[in-house]
Amino acid sequence: HILAEPQRTNLITYSEDLTNAFYLTTGLQPVTESSTLAPDGLGFGYTLTSNSANTTHYLNYNWYDLTVAIGVDVTYSIFVKPNGYDFIQIAASTGFAIKYQNFELTGDGVIGTGDVDGKTIEKIGDYYKISVTQISTGTHPRFLLIPSPTALATRNASFTGNGTDGVLGWGVQVEEGSYATSYIPTSGSTV
Repeated sequence: HILAEPQRTNLITYSEDLTNAFYLTTGLQPVTESSTLAPDGLGFGYTLTSNSANTTHYLNYNWYDLTVAIGVDVTYSIFVKPNGYDFIQIAASTGFAIKYQNFELTGDGVIGTGDVDGKTIEKIGDYYKISVTQISTGTHPRFLLIPSPTALATRNASFTGNGTDGVLGWGVQVEEGSYATSYIPTSGSTV
């Protein structure tokens, strides 16, 4: 059948290599490529593991390299898989109202607590594609991806990790639009 979707641009320039300097981490162990296949069956997922400090733990990116119009819907999506943790949060940050959404990575996936404008979770093989949509209040969209040992009830909460557990991530996408379209791979530029 024909998949009819609007034309979109993935503003993330390194969607599959989460070890690239484009990505920034706080409270995470160094991100490494795992031996677990990614959803495309070709690449591999990347470890997003909280360190053992009592702090915030998240994956970020060079958000100032991304530009969107003010007052438009912006959607962040990523494929994630449990790797010791069954919970993950996406938190809107700079360029948005300060909101968040929790997800549980079990069964068919569970949308937990949160207050973002739009959210989805879809089980695809062993991974879950999660997304949030927010209306931009600034021109540089920033989202935080927060692996968690619990169903966090608040935005970007501090906790003590164990330095071992987390999630696998792959296929980051940020696009202007009110929902996530099919994944658009990038490797050094927007596509």
